[in-house]
Amino acid sequence: MVGEVAKIVAESGSWILAVPEGAQKVFIRKYKEFGGKKAMALIPESDKKWGFEWLEENICDEKMNCGTWIDLPYFIMSNCDLVIQMAFGAGTISELVFLNYPWKDRPKPKVLSIKDFLRNGKLPEEFGFSKKDIDYVSINELKKKLKELC
Repeated sequence: MVGEVAKIVAESGSWILAVPEGAQKVFIRKYKEFGGKKAMALIPESDKKWGFEWLEENICDEKMNCGTWIDLPYFIMSNCDLVIQMAFGAGTISELVFLNYPWKDRPKPKVLSIKDFLRNGKLPEEFGFSKKDIDYVSINELKKKLKELC
C-alpha cells in the first residue's frame, strides 16, 4: 500500500519532505522509483542527545536540517502545505497532535489521512482535528484529492 501512495504522489508532480527511516524510507524509495520530482531528507543535525547517524539521507535528493528531534514537528508545520499521514507510530502521533495546534505565524497545513492505514478509517477524536483541517481519503481517492489541493 505504501508503494501505491508513493506512485500517486510521484505522478502528481509534488515533491516531498520526509525523515529517511522506517516506513518513510520505503515511501521515499518507491517515490523515486516512480519518478518522483524531489525528495528532501529531514535530518535533525543539531541533535546531540539522540543523534541521527542511522538515517539514510543518501536516498534523498537533498537534505534539510530540522534542528533536533524535538524541533521536527514544528519544522514540518512551518515548511509543509500538505501532510499525508499513513503511519500511526509514536513519532507520527506526536507530529499530528502538534500540527493541530493553532499557530499565529502560519496557517496549519492540510492533513490527508489515508483511511486504508487506519483501524477504523479515522484518527481518534481526542486528536481534535476539525473537518477543515483533515480529509480522510482512501488510496483510490488520493489522486483526485491531490489534484484538488495541488
